Amino acid sequence: MKRISIFLISVFFGFTSLLALNPADSVKKPEPLEDIEFKFPEYKKETFKNGLKMFFIEDKEQPIVSFSFLIQGGSLVDGSKAGLASIVADLLIKATGKISSKDIAEKIDGMGASLSASADEDAITITGTCLKKHLDTLFHIASQLILNPSFPEDDFEKLVPRMIASLKQEKATPGTLARNLARKVIYGDKHPYGIRPTETSLKSIEIGDVENYYKTYFKPNAASVAISGDLTLKEAKDIIDKYFGKWVKGEIPKIEIPQTNPEPQGVYFIARPSSVQSAVIIATRAIPVTSGEFEVLDLASSVIGSGFAGRLFRTIREKYSYTYTPFGHVSSHKYANIFACGAEVRNTVTDSSINVINEQLKDLSINPPSEEELYRVKNAEGGSYLMSFENPGFVLRLIQSADFNGVPIERVKEYYGNLMAFSNYQVRDIARKYMNPQNEYIFVVGSPDVRKKLEQFGKIYEYNMDLEPQTGEKGKFEDVGMNASELLEKFAQALGGKENLDKIQTIIDTCKIKLEAMGRTIDGSGVQIQKAPNKKYMKFDLVFQKQESWCDGTNAWSAVMGKSRKEEGKNLEDLVSDAVMFKDTKYIELGYKCDVLGKQNNFIIMKLLSPMQQESLLYFDPVTYLLMKVESTNDSPQGPIPNTVEYSNYTSVEGVKFPMTWKSSNPMFTITLENNFLLNQPVEDSIFTPNK
Repeated sequence: MKRISIFLISVFFGFTSLLALNPADSVKKPEPLEDIEFKFPEYKKETFKNGLKMFFIEDKEQPIVSFSFLIQGGSLVDGSKAGLASIVADLLIKATGKISSKDIAEKIDGMGASLSASADEDAITITGTCLKKHLDTLFHIASQLILNPSFPEDDFEKLVPRMIASLKQEKATPGTLARNLARKVIYGDKHPYGIRPTETSLKSIEIGDVENYYKTYFKPNAASVAISGDLTLKEAKDIIDKYFGKWVKGEIPKIEIPQTNPEPQGVYFIARPSSVQSAVIIATRAIPVTSGEFEVLDLASSVIGSGFAGRLFRTIREKYSYTYTPFGHVSSHKYANIFACGAEVRNTVTDSSINVINEQLKDLSINPPSEEELYRVKNAEGGSYLMSFENPGFVLRLIQSADFNGVPIERVKEYYGNLMAFSNYQVRDIARKYMNPQNEYIFVVGSPDVRKKLEQFGKIYEYNMDLEPQTGEKGKFEDVGMNASELLEKFAQALGGKENLDKIQTIIDTCKIKLEAMGRTIDGSGVQIQKAPNKKYMKFDLVFQKQESWCDGTNAWSAVMGKSRKEEGKNLEDLVSDAVMFKDTKYIELGYKCDVLGKQNNFIIMKLLSPMQQESLLYFDPVTYLLMKVESTNDSPQGPIPNTVEYSNYTSVEGVKFPMTWKSSNPMFTITLENNFLLNQPVEDSIFTPNK
């Protein structure tokens, strides 16, 4: 069946090439107004002796000053104590050795000022705003907090239970559960971006961990400050030097970032019995912000989910009324990112919503958006960007973030021009590369009733609301007390017994084929002929594409639309291996590594590793021991894709059971074969070589 799956993948791409037609845009566009030249605001950068960087913009419109400190670290360095950086940020602004938390709160409120701290994946940020006349007072407080925090233990004792309570509240929010699961699955549960705080990790944090974090990462040469408002460059330099000039620089620890280690593609489902809606997220792996392709990927994500201008708003909201709040965006972390889109929809339209979203993603990866559509999205994104420049703090955050992330400042300055210059073909190409449904993960949090509807989209991995796997290799297994040899022996016995299997010298399987993809159905036919011990001929005809393969036991050939070629390497090994009669009962003698994982969800699951290091999972019925399903990853013109083959309707033919229905599914298409078997018919050896 593996060779059939590989063939069907190639058939599918031939099929989609017929559908990749871009309808002409007959709507006459209005003439654009004359462009107004955009100039990036001037800013100043200074570096103090201790390594602290300062970015400055003068703004005299209001007597207000704002600042933002950015300090390397964040949850990236939490390690096994997930949640530590957030605790550090929260406690940092509570009190200092000289000023109590009560005095700090009273002084800030009395000035009408603000001062806050937060932690994200890559850094801790401290921000403040005040009237210019209070600037000295606010900087005095901020400097004491940043340079001499006391991390009050009584506040720490109150904070951890509050954070644990907040974790429990997340279970009441399906969208949050879906987002957290997406991060864990796509980044990997060992990557810092994929690790979320748990009750266990929070309870493991001690006040000493907080103090050690501060001593390790709070260094001026690992920090920057952005300041804007009603003051001159000299005033800005003077106040930074006055309060932070004595901040002693130190050794910056090297942060080791592991590679992302995503879980297999598939459908990740959390059953939430109380849900009347499903939170749906469709996501793919994306690129870091330092990539030269990031800006056009961001634009492509806006074509899908940019508010009123996005495709999801016009489809699953306006056309189908499935939701009020569709979204689509790419995250902007330093080292790795995720493109995600989706919505919260009624349980009854969960599968329909996924189909609509996939239609839009697939279309964008095949057909460039029209000039009119792209113009509309660019105007929405560009207009919002330009309006944000009314706030100097926005400009400084762009510059500060670019410096922190290692993005060339020229890219920031040229962003608007680049945005407006990207072509519709650039958008199509980047969508094909990073937003293609073929590479997607589907995340759903909803009613248990929804699960059945999700089976059409691929293998389902079930998680609980603590984001713990319940199925798959990482889920829980019940011991079945047998090894792989014993399980395969029971399977052979279930088919009819080794003695009866050995009597079969030839198998002729004629089948009807139904291909379902992108809302269309194509019918076809096929034939497979096998001769013991390892000869096989296969021919599939789907009208628009025909394919054949031959194996004489040693050599193998394949042909598409009549043109044959002799296979070598991996393809040869695949065809020779697939030609073995009743191969599924002979994995051990063929050199496969087999491991019975146990019983899960009413299947006995065996893990298979081929001599070519290809992994599969085999699912056996625990009562009959018949093989019911095989999950694997197959190669395609677009890269590896997950594939599931289901076997059903086992029927006895001359004392041997065969599955009369085979169903092969992956994120792009489903193909069903209805089989008819003849056994021990005369078959000439010449049929197993081409042109003879």
